[in-house]
Amino acid sequence: MNIELIDENFPVWKITDWQVPDIDYTESHTYDQSSKYYTSSDLRHTVNTSIDMSQGINIQEMLKDSDLLVLDQMWKGHLNRLKWPKGSTNILLDKPGFKMGDHIDNRYVIGVLIINLKDNPIGSGTYFTELNYGGPTKKGTGLFFLNHDNTKHNIVQPGPEDRLIAYQTLTLDDLHYD
Repeated sequence: MNIELIDENFPVWKITDWQVPDIDYTESHTYDQSSKYYTSSDLRHTVNTSIDMSQGINIQEMLKDSDLLVLDQMWKGHLNRLKWPKGSTNILLDKPGFKMGDHIDNRYVIGVLIINLKDNPIGSGTYFTELNYGGPTKKGTGLFFLNHDNTKHNIVQPGPEDRLIAYQTLTLDDLHYD
């Protein structure tokens, strides 16, 4: 796996060469986003399978070793307490027409990892408004980003095929004192 910072002023990294298993995503059901409602929320499904996301430990180490000013401004060294979560991975299937408008994730979310599990439709990657950057869509690529006021993002899934991603959040619960 490779991790490449997109811009030193934005905590957004492009992920390449993630080892992706071939999975069956035919059994899916509508994703429960009971705290949110989007006009196209019925087009987001969750897949009844799980995958190992432990490769993310490399992201944990990268964050601990980083001397980026934006990380110091955000966390003042507290990312050294981050322990990569063993669970909380969702497999999401977005049907053509799914849209999620510009937003910043809630304050409980530290960061998000999104990995493409297949070659997804061009233009369906997460788009960062202030960075003017759209995430990759090829299988085994993706994004990691920290929740920050300059990582406002959106999703527009133009189709014609489904978009299939692994989606893992890092939360405040993943900061530990040992």
